[in-house]
Amino acid sequence: MELDAVSRILVENGLYVRPTPFSMEGALLVSRRDLRFEARDGLYGWRESFLLRRDQHRWVVSRALHGKAYVDEFVFLNLDEVVRYAHQFFNVSLLSTGANDVMADVELGEEVSDSFWEIIHRANGQAEELKRILWEMSEAEVAQFHEEFVRTASVLRGEPFDRMMGPDVSEDGLMDIAYWSVAQGRAFYERILERPERIPREVKDGDPVLMMGGVAAVVMDEKFGKELDFF
Repeated sequence: MELDAVSRILVENGLYVRPTPFSMEGALLVSRRDLRFEARDGLYGWRESFLLRRDQHRWVVSRALHGKAYVDEFVFLNLDEVVRYAHQFFNVSLLSTGANDVMADVELGEEVSDSFWEIIHRANGQAEELKRILWEMSEAEVAQFHEEFVRTASVLRGEPFDRMMGPDVSEDGLMDIAYWSVAQGRAFYERILERPERIPREVKDGDPVLMMGGVAAVVMDEKFGKELDFF
């Protein structure tokens, strides 16, 4: 798909697109107009944005986390998923910066499938039960579950949640907290999005719930002989 066509689709879905300020063929910077601000010197800036690029048959979102020296990357299968992620990420950003007095309207039913949350509910925090459920599914269904799990957890690994953690919480620790929170189910996850300060500050080492984040990769390897290479 040509870059102009990609830009048109994103703009039609309420996003703002601009070229990268450096040489990176096939990449765009994506933000939203309500995240734009004017500095004292008359220049414009953006409270949040991310880099979008194509990697074979997938779309890769790269964003630098504030105060961190690394870049986080998230992988999506199509532009519809990128659009849904962008709006949820930007809504959370507006809440954290106080840029909008209106509570962000995060429609989780549009962010991930109902079947994803049903699987989480049926597994009830048990990795072995989740493996049994996924084992009965097709390769495409297992891949979709894994992608939705990672994408949903990724929201809790960025702003404003990473800033709420103490200095002793590493990136791996934040990932554990995000995975554990998703495994608690939709209602728990929604409450965190509504009130980011509700996110747990730690989870116990060795908590079996943490194993749920890797179950789909295990099933994909053992049943289909393939790897899932994004986490």
